[in-house]
Amino acid sequence: MSKGKKGLVVKRIYLEPAGKVHPLFKELVLYPPEGYKFITEQTSWDRAVKLASSIDFIYSFQEKVLGELVPVNLFKAYLES
Repeated sequence: MSKGKKGLVVKRIYLEPAGKVHPLFKELVLYPPEGYKFITEQTSWDRAVKLASSIDFIYSFQEKVLGELVPVNLFKAYLES
């Protein structure tokens, strides 16, 4: 979470829809409720993970070893905050 306008805590929502997106989601992304921010673009972390997951050895290492220490999605959120 990060501080937004007026010192309010802003919760980030990572939206990665699969397939067609309902118009309501587009409306939420453009005009989120107060205190929320929708993240829809692909970050450099996303691209690196996608590349790493395409290589079997790295994916296996990431899933089995690193995943036991720190969940990848929590680590990603920490890096981007």
